[in-house]
Amino acid sequence: MNFTVFTFGLYAILIAFLAFVIMLLRAKNIMERIILVNTLGTVSVLFIAIHGYWTGRPDFLDNSLTICVLSIVGMLAFNQLIRHFVVNKDQNRKEED
Repeated sequence: MNFTVFTFGLYAILIAFLAFVIMLLRAKNIMERIILVNTLGTVSVLFIAIHGYWTGRPDFLDNSLTICVLSIVGMLAFNQLIRHFVVNKDQNRKEED
């Protein structure tokens, strides 16, 4: 097994993670920040999964899949929350007009 591929992959994921953090700090609106936080979750899941495979610990893969599922459920819940408030705000504006 060639461990240099895993090392390169881990370093590439770390560089991508840092780039996304910089983009998150420079984001102008809330929607860009939401997308970048979701992307950071995905990158961290990739990092944990590759690190777990590299070190021979399959329980890390289970942890990364759990984090992935929680990230998806959290993003769907947050989208429903945003949709609820935006739709209610738009309906209230139409009723006022």
